[in-house]
Amino acid sequence: MRNVLLLGAGRSVGRLSEILKELCLQRGMGMLIADYSLESAQKLLGDFPNGEALFLDVEDQESLSELIGRASVVVSMLPPRKHILVARVCVEFAKPMFSASYVTPEIQALHHSAEKAGSLILMEMGLDPGIDHMSAQQEIDKIHDQGGEVISFKSFTGGVPVLGKNDNPWHYKFTWNPRNVILAGQEGAEYLKEGSLKLLPHHQVFRRLEEVSFEGLGDFEAYPNRDSLLYQSLYNIPEAETVIRGSLRWKGYCKAWFVLVALGMTDENGLRLPEGTWSGKEILEMFLPAGEGTIENRLEEYLGYPLKEELEPLAWLGLLSTENSFEVKGGSPADFLESLLKEKWVFTNTDQDLVAMQHQIDFRLDDVRKKVVYSTIVFGDTAGHTAMAKTVGLPLAFAVELFLDGKIPLTGVQIPTHRLLYSLILPRLEQSGVVFKREEK
Repeated sequence: MRNVLLLGAGRSVGRLSEILKELCLQRGMGMLIADYSLESAQKLLGDFPNGEALFLDVEDQESLSELIGRASVVVSMLPPRKHILVARVCVEFAKPMFSASYVTPEIQALHHSAEKAGSLILMEMGLDPGIDHMSAQQEIDKIHDQGGEVISFKSFTGGVPVLGKNDNPWHYKFTWNPRNVILAGQEGAEYLKEGSLKLLPHHQVFRRLEEVSFEGLGDFEAYPNRDSLLYQSLYNIPEAETVIRGSLRWKGYCKAWFVLVALGMTDENGLRLPEGTWSGKEILEMFLPAGEGTIENRLEEYLGYPLKEELEPLAWLGLLSTENSFEVKGGSPADFLESLLKEKWVFTNTDQDLVAMQHQIDFRLDDVRKKVVYSTIVFGDTAGHTAMAKTVGLPLAFAVELFLDGKIPLTGVQIPTHRLLYSLILPRLEQSGVVFKREEK
């Protein structure tokens, strides 16, 4: 029997697994779900009749090879650093691999070997990266096809709780990998603004914000995301004078998060917290210079500016009080912050999330400057059917289906900026509720 192998059973895999199981039933295929947590794999598989839930330590190359050998298609939703282990075996066995994660230099180095083996390694096939690539590249190609040139390209994506349906002043809860949220911005950011290169160290990322508005939702803030310069070549817009990609949050989040970054509480290298039971105020005190006055005044003195709306989110976490105590098991500040937020930012069955994406493209066509704003908003249903899980899972599932139907005759390491891929998958996404609104100004 032919099998689809799904590696990883994390919080963004629910909708993907449902569609893949439907796909397998339609084609008489088996479904294999493997994870380091057998319980998670079993829960994801449910009562699917032609399926098998398996424990897998992806570092065990013998077990990994045996499992991939049984698969017709491999879908990897493992932590990003693990994909290279899977990709190498897929090339060795000439098996196709699909993933929502970024292409790393190590995976890109497999391109020629994958081509020679006739293997497709399709990466960046989720939400961001994924849907962002396809929707942006389609608009850019339309402009170029008409003889136009892109002057400015800005792209923003984010997954957040629906306002009014969450109960904390951060207006944020986890709907994807918590560690990625804690470490957001750690690599700093690079972008192009009106022809000038802008470089942001980590501690400045959450201060250099763009305001982004969505009709019917209101205003968001966006912080610059990693290296935007890559997209000048990736999207074939060398003529662009502005290239910025950013992550969306509800207004107020970034100011409060910046306080934690400036204190060093998102650091995962070097610093270690002492084990023991500490109040929130005592933990915050560890990161401040010695001094007198209230913890709030000393925070303002340390940061060099008055704090206003930033204080409520910090107080809600229990970090300004002696009344809240925390058991610290050592580890880095990032470890502590992640454990704290996992308790405070729990996404429940009564919560609803949304995913918002917007491209702002200024271009010149026939000597006339124009602007197109291309936006989508996708709402989740329940914690088991979040907008995040939907928008990450749908593009991957459609790509697998199209591949099995023989409609993706590509090999090597690919991402969905390819015209064939976005022309096939964007219409499928629209039929599933991921609809873009196009406004030309």
